[in-house]
Amino acid sequence: MILQCWTVIFYTHILTSILPYEVAAFNSNRQETFSIEINRIILSHQTSSIVSSIIACTVLCIFDNDDCCSASYNEVSKICLLGIHCSPEMEESANFKTLIKKSRDVAYRKSAKQSSAYRNLTINIASRAVDGDLNKWIQTEHDNMPFWIVDLEKIYKIKQIEIFNINKGFRSSGRRLHDLDITVGPTENKMKLCTHYVGPAKSGEHLVFECLHDHEDTRYVKLMINGTQILNVVEVKVYAW
Repeated sequence: MILQCWTVIFYTHILTSILPYEVAAFNSNRQETFSIEINRIILSHQTSSIVSSIIACTVLCIFDNDDCCSASYNEVSKICLLGIHCSPEMEESANFKTLIKKSRDVAYRKSAKQSSAYRNLTINIASRAVDGDLNKWIQTEHDNMPFWIVDLEKIYKIKQIEIFNINKGFRSSGRRLHDLDITVGPTENKMKLCTHYVGPAKSGEHLVFECLHDHEDTRYVKLMINGTQILNVVEVKVYAW
């Protein structure tokens, strides 16, 4: 079972142990969070090393391997196994602790654009959907195939996408969200369907989607209504590793 959650905060390349389940380094803005499972080992790994502690194993996973998403550490043999799977297969194994990187919202404050902005007003622009404020929203004109797209700025492994539907205005405003394609891809020209939402949604509804298939290489996430409609949503969160 999951015993504890480590928050690993990096500020520099010099690591400092703060609490039993926390470690920090200074002069960097990077932050990762791991869950830990006791006496469990990942069944497949890419690399292995001998290191001094589980903290050192965690550092290897974060800094030395961009694809690392899980790691197992044996406190007796000091072996550190690094894996690329964020939902790894595991088995019971004495003395091992397995760290699994937790997904985080990677769309927050990233660059976004949309097919149009209602009346060209700045209060309706694409960035409002990734500003973390649930009292603001984006809104397009009454477009044919209206869309909104966010650039995550680097490649991620997508876990789930959350949409907060508009919760103000007429009741019909919330029902505008229907026949929605959510597509993802490494470039804007190589987008594939993540999932399709028939709808219609309800005002203020919080929708959670997982891709029908694994999409390992995702930089762009796009919402598009199939038809002529207004697209308006409050917030879009993209949880990924």
